[in-house]
Amino acid sequence: MTKDAEQRVKSLEAELARLKNGIRLSGHSIAAPAGRLATGTVVGSEEMLLQVDLEGKVLYLNGPMATLMGIANRRAAVGLNLEHVLENADTPGGGFHVEVVLGCIESCRNSNQASVVETVFPGLPASALPGTRTSPNTDPILRVVANLSKGQIQVIAQDVTKLRWIESMFARYVSPQVIELLHGTASDEVLVTDSREISILFGDLRGFTSMCERLSAEEVRDTVNDFLTGMVQCIDRHRGTVDKFVGDEVMALFGAPLHDDQHALNAILTALDMQR
Repeated sequence: MTKDAEQRVKSLEAELARLKNGIRLSGHSIAAPAGRLATGTVVGSEEMLLQVDLEGKVLYLNGPMATLMGIANRRAAVGLNLEHVLENADTPGGGFHVEVVLGCIESCRNSNQASVVETVFPGLPASALPGTRTSPNTDPILRVVANLSKGQIQVIAQDVTKLRWIESMFARYVSPQVIELLHGTASDEVLVTDSREISILFGDLRGFTSMCERLSAEEVRDTVNDFLTGMVQCIDRHRGTVDKFVGDEVMALFGAPLHDDQHALNAILTALDMQR
């Protein structure tokens, strides 16, 4: 990994830790994306909150949720049927689909379990979201969670655009298992270092130098890319983490950052897998 890439990873780690301070997940969900924060209610400083009874009457609606759904007078909506309120709402920019909220409520009511939907909202303006949006220039991604408790359904929505963007950036440098580990780590522990016994594997392409003398630059590039892609797949299969690439060489760690009592065995199995 180059110095620029290492610096980029450190920056991403710090940003992910900051984001996790504002987003805490608990409970269980029935519709969360597989392998992506598949847990329940989002709790943060800028959540959009709605509470309805089992008949669909609005019990509480905070300002950010009212803005998101285009409800001008949130206090006047209390006591009214949510669907009726939404029929007369003026959704900002037409970018938010209230059917997502209604669907979560209906699913939660019918199943007596939490309902979670995370989706992209093309065209949703920044003015419809709370706070100062500093996410990348992409369509907003919102996570909507409905929970049933004591005869009430609570709906919380939160902008997770930047969190997903950080995930995608991390995926360029570390394995999906490491991303999952970061999600399960407390924010103040993300950058903590420790000492442990691990195994390190180096692998490169045999005869690479002489091969380069016979091939064009484009052929060398394609060959190295194909080779490293296959090597990374071997590493991922055995709980390893790619540390860096140096030309045609790959360096992998076993036992860090993922704890693995079988790190030595998995490193050997990866080497055999690579040879095959």
